[in-house]
Amino acid sequence: ILLLGAGVLGYFETKNKIRQVDQPFRYSWVGEGLYLVGFAITVFVYWKAEFSLNRPLMDFINHLFIYSQIAFCLLFFVYLMANFSGLMNAGIAVDKIIFKPKFFAYYHMRIGAVLAMLSLIVFSDGIVGVQFSTASTNVSADYYYATGRPKEAQILYENSWERYRRNEKAINAVAHLALAQNQPSAAISTLFRALEYSPSVNDILLLSSALSRSGKDQEALAVLERGIEFFPDDAYILNNQALRLSGNNQGMKAFQMVEDIEGEKDVTIANKIGLQAKHLIYLDTAFDAGSNAIARVNQLAVNSLQGERAVFFKKLEEGHNTNDLLTRAMLRNQWSNEAAGDIAEDLALIDTLLARTQVPSIAAELRETRVIRTLRQDFINESLKHLNGLAFQFPNSAGFFHSMAAKILVGQLDLEKAAVEFSQAEAKGFRNFKSKHLPVFFFGGQEAKSFEIADRYKLDFPEWLTFTPDGDLIPNDTTRFFSEIASLPTAVKTGFLSGLEEIKNPDFRSFLALQILTRKGHWLEEAEIERLAGLAGTGAHEGKPEYLEGVIKVLTQKSLDSDVEKGESFLDFGLPPDRNAYWTPLVFLAVEEAEDDLQKYNILLEASDFNKDPLLWIHLVKYSRLIGVDSYASSLLSKMMGWVDAKTLEELQIKSLNDL
Repeated sequence: ILLLGAGVLGYFETKNKIRQVDQPFRYSWVGEGLYLVGFAITVFVYWKAEFSLNRPLMDFINHLFIYSQIAFCLLFFVYLMANFSGLMNAGIAVDKIIFKPKFFAYYHMRIGAVLAMLSLIVFSDGIVGVQFSTASTNVSADYYYATGRPKEAQILYENSWERYRRNEKAINAVAHLALAQNQPSAAISTLFRALEYSPSVNDILLLSSALSRSGKDQEALAVLERGIEFFPDDAYILNNQALRLSGNNQGMKAFQMVEDIEGEKDVTIANKIGLQAKHLIYLDTAFDAGSNAIARVNQLAVNSLQGERAVFFKKLEEGHNTNDLLTRAMLRNQWSNEAAGDIAEDLALIDTLLARTQVPSIAAELRETRVIRTLRQDFINESLKHLNGLAFQFPNSAGFFHSMAAKILVGQLDLEKAAVEFSQAEAKGFRNFKSKHLPVFFFGGQEAKSFEIADRYKLDFPEWLTFTPDGDLIPNDTTRFFSEIASLPTAVKTGFLSGLEEIKNPDFRSFLALQILTRKGHWLEEAEIERLAGLAGTGAHEGKPEYLEGVIKVLTQKSLDSDVEKGESFLDFGLPPDRNAYWTPLVFLAVEEAEDDLQKYNILLEASDFNKDPLLWIHLVKYSRLIGVDSYASSLLSKMMGWVDAKTLEELQIKSLNDL
């Protein structure tokens, strides 16, 4: 500011001097132009120093400017007082004396001013000279870095910092270049030296990040705590410390740390909402996300955790159609909460984003988001196939993807396949088992595995799942309910109807009746459908009459006409009815709508990859023979003997032949 002020005032002073004193050039604008060129060069050098963060050069210019102004002003004042005070008091014009002083006095004043400036520099321990030399080294380092020679640049930056410690860019650049050359230990050592001699916010943040990436989270947190001692009110350090505390599962402390940040209102609100979702704290406190996109994405996560529908982004906001973190978080949380858009467009968007990325971790994240989107629309077949592909393509995360597939299968009541997926997940590194997973193993046909998991991960079986000292199951209504659920995928009509009668708990009966209608309704007569609908309309599912109504209409009318499509998710207009192989009645409706035997065969074949319903498999046997693959039909019958007794299998074959 002083430089700009002195430069502007100097222009007017120079303009007046040119008019009063003879000049070697004919036109006055030549001298004025020369002054402006010099002033522009000075301002440019000052700007270049600040733009390139060349602290030694900035300090050199600052000191040189201040010392020279002090020296020249003092000497000029002494010159005037010593030589012309008498004349000024006498009322004689002094412009000729000031602007045309005697030759010796004119240069004596300037030589004296230079000597005074040098005396001030010497008085300052000669630091201006060091600043000039170090500034030149920084410029050379910038040049080497810009020309693609990072090693030479790193050496010069380090040399610059060793000679002049008030040089934040130099030491930070040394650490960054070390990290770029895969030398994290050297970078951490360099930053620790900077923390000891000349701490700065950027160095503290970079050191904390480097330690965290090296797996030293506690040391990273300690560095941030040390940084707060130097910069107690810095928002960046406080925010990063809150992040580390959150990573150490200290949500309450992290939340309080964010509370202490002054300013940056949008950031603090977004992070408070994010901490609410991550640590399930202060969920009764509402924050106004406003138009802050990050805060709104975090609010979606909170709403999803609370089972509430949120006002979500119907379309990606302009500028967020790339693979940045905000876009990916927006899609994930939006579709986890609610998906109201056209699924074809949404999947096309994911495909576009996948085509733009070359980073494997981002590709895996986007494909996982795709699974969430298909799940929201009950595309169970596609979701499970996609997860299987993810587990194969990303073996380091295969355990997570297998566990995700297992959870989907639990939702479809296929405990047998879910237990297999959980076993594969453990084999691939998944360790986040809880007590609720033990019944999946036990009732999914892996009783011994359930005890192994409980013992290995120190888990307790649920209170309702108890055993005698000999290891035998103590039956109760809940165990009978789970047994019926586990056997439902492979059960025939007499089996699941008699099993329903054994359940006493009204909520269990209601749930099981609805699942029989949804998954086994193709076995039922109209009177049986009405009776089960009455059971399903009570208890836990009383609040979903539209869903139940859609199921009943599909079973009774056996049509995909638009007037039937009133189900909340069981039958959505415009979506393929066979998107979920476990909704067997809809699979059969899709078969009826198919134009030829080959299409019918393909629909049943895909469903058989997931669904072991005996009637579905018998129909697959029938259409296998119709299209001329009798050997495959025989192999299907051989497989069915694994879960259907011989007598029932014979009856199903006779019925199938009669249908032909």
